[in-house]
Amino acid sequence: MKNNYESSALFGNIFLFVFLLIVLAACGDSGGQPPDNSPPVAIPGQDQNVFVGDLVTLNGGESNDPERDSLSFSWTLKDIPAGSGVSLSDPGVIQPTFVVDMPSTYIVELVVNDGKIDSAPATVAIVAAEIPNTTNLVPKANSGTDQIVNTGDIIQLDGSLSTDPDGDELIYNWSLTSVPTGSAATISSTTLSNPVFTVDLAGSYIVKLTVNDGQVDSMPDYVFIVADLGSFNEQVFSLGVSTFGITAGDYNGDTYLDVAVGIYDPNTSPSIFEGAIAVILGDGAGGLSTPTYYKAGSSPPRRLIARDINKDEIIDIIGTNEGYSGAPGNTISVLIGDGIGGFSSAAGFLVGEAPRSLIAEYIDQDNNLDLAVGNFSGDGVSIILGDGGGAFSSPTNFDVGKGLTSSVSVGDFNSDNFIDLALGHNGAHSISILIGDGAGGFRASSRVSVSGIFVSTVGDFNGDTFLDLAATRATTFGTPRADVVSIYTGDGSGNFSFLADFPTSSSVISMTTGDFNKDTFLDLAQVSLGDGVLTILFGDGTGGFLVPQNYPLGGITKDLVIGDFNKDDFLDIAVSHGGDISIFLWVP
Repeated sequence: MKNNYESSALFGNIFLFVFLLIVLAACGDSGGQPPDNSPPVAIPGQDQNVFVGDLVTLNGGESNDPERDSLSFSWTLKDIPAGSGVSLSDPGVIQPTFVVDMPSTYIVELVVNDGKIDSAPATVAIVAAEIPNTTNLVPKANSGTDQIVNTGDIIQLDGSLSTDPDGDELIYNWSLTSVPTGSAATISSTTLSNPVFTVDLAGSYIVKLTVNDGQVDSMPDYVFIVADLGSFNEQVFSLGVSTFGITAGDYNGDTYLDVAVGIYDPNTSPSIFEGAIAVILGDGAGGLSTPTYYKAGSSPPRRLIARDINKDEIIDIIGTNEGYSGAPGNTISVLIGDGIGGFSSAAGFLVGEAPRSLIAEYIDQDNNLDLAVGNFSGDGVSIILGDGGGAFSSPTNFDVGKGLTSSVSVGDFNSDNFIDLALGHNGAHSISILIGDGAGGFRASSRVSVSGIFVSTVGDFNGDTFLDLAATRATTFGTPRADVVSIYTGDGSGNFSFLADFPTSSSVISMTTGDFNKDTFLDLAQVSLGDGVLTILFGDGTGGFLVPQNYPLGGITKDLVIGDFNKDDFLDIAVSHGGDISIFLWVP
């Protein structure tokens, strides 16, 4: 019996052991299996609104996996417009890109995988529109009309004529850019269209206006306000013979300005008065003495200049002999001064036909004064080089193909430190620019078209250190007559661009520049054959000019010259007209 019980126990133990093995096998040998793997979540970013041509950057960076497993990305363009050729830069990266090529909605799908299972797909919409017409035109500021006022006046500024081509509402910005020294003037409200300020001192006030349309500023526009401008007082001296070109210099060494004027009297022919110069000494107070006469040639000099030709520190006189009564001349006359008010007999030097304009300058840089002579007939300009002793070379003529040269001006137009020429062609509608080589030679550089031109001159009218051109011209003929002075700004390279026209008197026969009211801005002085007036245009320093101030003259006007005739440190003006000389003294 014992053996049977032991056998039964042994069998039971074996059965228990086998059962435990089955249970352990079912449970595994690693301590247990985790729950089922959760799928990752695809997040393709926010919908986007873009324009055709934009680069779209997708972003799946917020996609995630519950078990924080690493993710792989799979982007697909699911819906694109028919005809589109877009493609993804790399469908397997977190931030692929593509460029939209048509206006429509682009649907992009993202699926991520955690290495075991894909996420559910998610989409993002990219809405592309045509590029709008965003071209914004620049507004234009208009700061109003220049004004001549009195100290203490309240000035009403007016920017209401400023415009915006797109019709946008304008924002105004006024500022005072220049005031007289010591002025405390301020603008009442710089953002109104019509603010005010009070002029508290005599002098010039420059006000700048810019306007903004919400996107871009306009170019600035300037208005010029002059308080207590001053004026000229006229003194008339009668010669009793027809006057022509006029110049001024200290002929007798007393520090007072004297005058020389070309004269002609057909009633005394033949005599000295057929072509003579009257020398009239000044008294330092604007007065003139009895004239002394010198024969100058066969015709009255239409242009005179006073310079030291022979380097003896004494002023000499040079005049043109254009001809008269249909007989053209072809010489210039040189009269050497003696330092006590007297002059030598005239020496003649050949130039071109009908010399009308004249200027002396150091053309070939040898420290001897040379002459540039504008010929109204034939060759455009004659260059005669001085020897420093009062004599001149044979002429070198430069024919610019236009003729009718009524004015010659000099300056360094292309910034090479050599003298250049500007020739105004009366009736030929242009100004010829000749570039000098520093040795007396010139080359034609450009031609500025100026319809109906009379005379021209040069000066820095806008304060940029480059020489500009001023040309008087007729815009209409007949009655009523409309003449203007046209300003062309230089760029320092020999080129000129039209800036603006300003009204002036008709048929200006002579014009020069000077700062009469001492505001540091160049002004223009002109004499008019048509209106018989002296015209002053005060510059505003930006290339603009105030309304013209006119002073009537008797007889036919011929020429003018500026200088300080009464030693008050202000520029005055001497004008030849009819049988008289008028001295206009500036009164601040």
